Amino acid sequence: LPLVMDDVLVNFDPQRAAAMAQEISGFARGRQVLLFTCHPQTADLLRQSPSGVRLIRMGRYGESLPQE
Repeated sequence: LPLVMDDVLVNFDPQRAAAMAQEISGFARGRQVLLFTCHPQTADLLRQSPSGVRLIRMGRYGESLPQE
């Protein structure tokens, strides 16, 4: 079963958010982790992690997204 989290870094200061993003990335090795956020800075922190995080952008209702 995947671990699902919703905006878990939103109340962290920048240093703690960066540290937790690294911890989450490490925890995700060999596991499926779904982390939902509406904060671009959270997505950037995870994108910078060395573990090969895959980000999937979900558009707003009615918004068309470019094909990947």
